[in-house]
Amino acid sequence: MTRLWKNGTEVTGQTLQVSFTNTLLRNLTIQKRVVGIATEEKFQFELTLMDGNVPLSGSYKTLENETPGNVNFENGKASFQLGADETITIYGLPYGVTWTVLESGTAGYHVTWQIGDTTQKEGSSASGTLNDNYIIVCTNQGTYELPETGGSGTTLYTWGGGLLLCGGAYLLYKHTKRRREGFLPECKQPIKAQPHANTKKSEKKGTKQ
Repeated sequence: MTRLWKNGTEVTGQTLQVSFTNTLLRNLTIQKRVVGIATEEKFQFELTLMDGNVPLSGSYKTLENETPGNVNFENGKASFQLGADETITIYGLPYGVTWTVLESGTAGYHVTWQIGDTTQKEGSSASGTLNDNYIIVCTNQGTYELPETGGSGTTLYTWGGGLLLCGGAYLLYKHTKRRREGFLPECKQPIKAQPHANTKKSEKKGTKQ
């Protein structure tokens, strides 16, 4: 039995209407991986959230490398940094918002994204719809970039190769000059085999009349 009181007086004969609104919330986790190279570099990320055509704004709770905190979205955007093997989770985001993660400063890296269990893509950014608690893994593969054609890198290589050739030619010249001047021993000529003494006597006897 429900009884309603107002200002100390029981109120009867009134209908009460109570409404509830349940909002589905989701979490978004971004993990950073670096392979092929050891680095302590911090990588810059920008996360954009859109609720339909409306940019999401406000403060949301986070857990960054086991440390609680908050992230603020202004006009749908928030920025943060992650190093190798670091993670950030953003809690309580509205269900169904679209998200885009952009990583900047990736020169010299091959960037891939693992979204959930199956989706993979390449490039500096990834996007999707937050209809579940997603874990996004951003992996940077260390690579070596060849110098641009005509850049300073190729010039240095060209000069280095030229110096090596000149150095080799100079050493060969000095070596030849010293041999000609008698500072280096000449190679001995091979000794010719002398005919055996018995052979000579036999030849002389044969010519005698």
